[in-house]
Amino acid sequence: MPDTEGGRILNQVLGPNAADRSSDARSPPPPPPPPGSPPQRSSEKPRAATRACERCRQMKVKCEGFDNPPCVRCNKSGKECQFIVLEKIRNHDSREGPPRKRARVSGPVSTTYRSLESTPVAQHTTGIPQWTSVQPNSAHTSVSARTSNLGGSARNYVDRVSPSNSSSAATPTVPSIYSTSPLDAVNERDANNGRYSSLQTSEASTEGRRQTQQPIWNLTNTVHSPAPGEELKIPKRDMRGMIKIFCDKLLPYIPVFTIQDFQDADHLIETDLPLVYCICYVAAQFLSRGKHLREMLMPKVTQILNGKLTSGRSQTNDLSTLKALIILYSYANCSPPSAHGAGTTRPEEILYWPLKSLVEVFGLRLGLNRAAYDLQAELRVEKSSPITESTAYQKYTLWLQLFTMAHYASVLTGTPPTIPIDSTIRIAPVLMEPIGACPQARLFGEVELAIIWEKVGTGRELGEWWCLDSSKNVDERETQSVLRQVDQLLDAWYEKWEYFINDEEGHGAVLDYLGRCCRFWLNSYATQHLRTSSTGLNSIQQNQIRTCVKYASHVLDWPLDLSPFEKESLRYIPEAGGTMVAYCCLFIVASYQTFGSILPDFHSDLDKVDAAAQLMVDMAPDSEHSTHQQGLLILKRTASLRKQSRSRNHENDRPDPAGSMESQIAPGLGSQDTVNDMFNFGLPTIDMIWDFSMLVPRTW
Repeated sequence: MPDTEGGRILNQVLGPNAADRSSDARSPPPPPPPPGSPPQRSSEKPRAATRACERCRQMKVKCEGFDNPPCVRCNKSGKECQFIVLEKIRNHDSREGPPRKRARVSGPVSTTYRSLESTPVAQHTTGIPQWTSVQPNSAHTSVSARTSNLGGSARNYVDRVSPSNSSSAATPTVPSIYSTSPLDAVNERDANNGRYSSLQTSEASTEGRRQTQQPIWNLTNTVHSPAPGEELKIPKRDMRGMIKIFCDKLLPYIPVFTIQDFQDADHLIETDLPLVYCICYVAAQFLSRGKHLREMLMPKVTQILNGKLTSGRSQTNDLSTLKALIILYSYANCSPPSAHGAGTTRPEEILYWPLKSLVEVFGLRLGLNRAAYDLQAELRVEKSSPITESTAYQKYTLWLQLFTMAHYASVLTGTPPTIPIDSTIRIAPVLMEPIGACPQARLFGEVELAIIWEKVGTGRELGEWWCLDSSKNVDERETQSVLRQVDQLLDAWYEKWEYFINDEEGHGAVLDYLGRCCRFWLNSYATQHLRTSSTGLNSIQQNQIRTCVKYASHVLDWPLDLSPFEKESLRYIPEAGGTMVAYCCLFIVASYQTFGSILPDFHSDLDKVDAAAQLMVDMAPDSEHSTHQQGLLILKRTASLRKQSRSRNHENDRPDPAGSMESQIAPGLGSQDTVNDMFNFGLPTIDMIWDFSMLVPRTW
């Protein structure tokens, strides 16, 4: 029966001591039923603050049967019947046990009821994003169960914002790379299977799509799974076509390479098949139904990788092999380093972290870290051939490429950089002066951005985004001074690289995007110290949040201001680039949902977020691509925020009923202290904080 099931789920969610945890409930819980007896219906009715389920409350209609969930409307439509029960956080007391145990039972609890006749659907919270990598995967998931399934960096962030590890006065409420990684912010995945829980489809439909897809070539004529030592049969014209796609569309996003390196496709096919296989493997993901081709190329690609793991001898084509590995590395799907994150990689993809380690170790084996001094020595000697054609220059630029990729991976995942800045990196601007204009100019510009980051972070936590100590007191005026220095250094950097950024051929466009991202990343150092409390934000904090929202919006201007032809090229950008756009979008949404009263451009900023999210959806190679899924997630967030805004405006337009505000506050909430507790619980409650209609019960 639905009634019995609803009561049983309510007991499972609230626990046997729910009545003791309520501030206005003093009677002991009823004794448990004897063994073997049928499940007893819960006699406890929802509190006054939950006199309507979420669906009926949003529709502003009477919730018939709210005391006997699921309600009539949800039972009839087969939809979820969800209630929000707010539990007052009790003061710390030695008799109540350790703080961590108290945190597990305090705070908001989401209770969901389903009609037994309804078909189970994937759950998804459409409010503010949870700043962790997973969501609860069932109606009765506890707070402790959620955090136990998180990866390392995500779990650390939950620990920082949980009541047990923060004071009752304030907790962080907006994202920052100094508090949680962008990957954890944008990837809401189911704790069990690693998919996007809001967008997942059934196994049956997925398998059906796989069966209907046909390979890009006829398997019986041209392509077959190669046996050990056998060459993969791919027509040369198709190899040439994929090399052309790589040179025209993908190469602009790997600054260490030039088109001259791959221009002679026939020569590459005849002399360097491993490099060609890696190029085809990467380019195939942007072809219609190219998934099968990637699966067919996977044995050859893994054979190349295994060969570098087992072979200790130096070979003449080692630099060519390193180029092939960097191509794979550049377009590998960056995932969280935790074991849970590894499950998010698609079957035809190479795992990111093992590949990253292999490429960096192989680069060290080739002595790339010593190439800076070899290049410096060659610059002192006059040569007839250009310095950019020397082996020392090639090795040094490959070393800079590995450094920048390690830097971006560190920012995206919240992990220490595997190639930190040292003298070989700091000397890059000095070496570039005698070299002058070169094909790898953008690479040197990216390195200078990282050097600026190191300069402003010296002696401060600004330079260690992966291990910030949030318990330390922060001098806001000192932070403001540092951020002013950041803006000055970045303005000087833009002046230096203006000629390249404004290049007519568009070679410097990506460098402009990275400069905007760097400004936003560094300024987000201030947002991780922003707090909500009963006293609100001071003028410095208000200015910090406005500034950071402005810089996040400035990042979104870059893809939106491109011409239609230039926007089409975004289809071939690595997934990490889309992740940063998604992170800026979600930062703006979270900021408006948390501090909307001090941000004036609600509609224009949300319109910009919607446009960027829709561009992500349109430009993704396929619906399984993370950029596509992240774009859909952002559109859900903005729609939810707009709906909440309209609801609040509607509530403000309605006249207040007779009686004082104090007499209308629901029993169990009772005082301003409880409202403060809601703010102090952390990020998962922000969605409810901004829906004030739940605090004032009405006649439904």
